[in-house]
Amino acid sequence: MVNGVLALLLIAASLALFTVVIVVSPLARLRHPAAGGGIATPSSFSAGLYMDHVPYIVQKMADLPRKSPIVFYRTRGGNEVVRDWLRSLDEGDRSAIGQDLMRVQYRWPVGMPLCRSLGEGLWEVRSDLPGNRIARVMFSIAGDRIVALHGFIKKTRKTPPDDLALARRRKREFE
Repeated sequence: MVNGVLALLLIAASLALFTVVIVVSPLARLRHPAAGGGIATPSSFSAGLYMDHVPYIVQKMADLPRKSPIVFYRTRGGNEVVRDWLRSLDEGDRSAIGQDLMRVQYRWPVGMPLCRSLGEGLWEVRSDLPGNRIARVMFSIAGDRIVALHGFIKKTRKTPPDDLALARRRKREFE
C-alpha cells in the first residue's frame, strides 16, 4: 500500500512538472495522528498520512540539464554532408564522435579540451579516434541549436585552411 501511495505521489508530481526524489531513512515511518502516533495501517489511509523523518528534494524540471538539438548543414541539393560523412566512418569512429557531440549537446557551453573556438562564432568538436587519429566537427550556434557545418579527419597539426574556409562559407549560408 505504501508503494502505491508513493507511486501516486510521483505521478502527481510529474504531472505538475516537478521531480520528487524521496530518500527514506531506516527510521522513516508513515504516521497517522488518529492512530496514536503508531505506524499507519491500510484502514487509516483515508484520514491522511504524515511522514516523519523523510527528507525529500523537489526540483523543477527546468533545472535539469537541457539538450540542445543538433542540426546538420544541408546543401541546396538536399544532402546533409556532415551526416553522410559520419555514416561513412566505421562504427568505432562514429561512436567516439557521436559521444563527443552528445557531450556538447548536454553541456553547452563547453571549453577545451572538447571544444575550441575558431573565431567569428565558429567552433570545433575535438574527437580522439582509435588508432591515434583525430577528427574535427566544425559547428556554430544558431539560437538554441548546434549547426554541424563540416567534419573531417585531421592529417596535419594545424587545421587545413580549405576546411576552415568551407566551414565559414557554410556558416554564412546558414545565417
